[in-house]
Amino acid sequence: LALDGELVSGITSNVFVVRGATVMTPRLASGCRPGVTRERLLALLGEAGIPVQERRLTLAELRSADGAFFTSALTPVLPVGAF
Repeated sequence: LALDGELVSGITSNVFVVRGATVMTPRLASGCRPGVTRERLLALLGEAGIPVQERRLTLAELRSADGAFFTSALTPVLPVGAF
């Protein structure tokens, strides 16, 4: 989390939150990593017609999400089992 409570990232990964059919991830202005895996996944989701939002996210939104996962160069997609 950022000092203001905004969701930013995992320790060495990017975080994605799923609500319904929409995938959300923190905006680059949050300080999240602008990694290659994140960029490629955003492109693939868009190509597949899956709604994607890069926006301000909060811990409460993570807690109430339908799902969540992390991405990184070492672990392309790692689902969150509980939060």
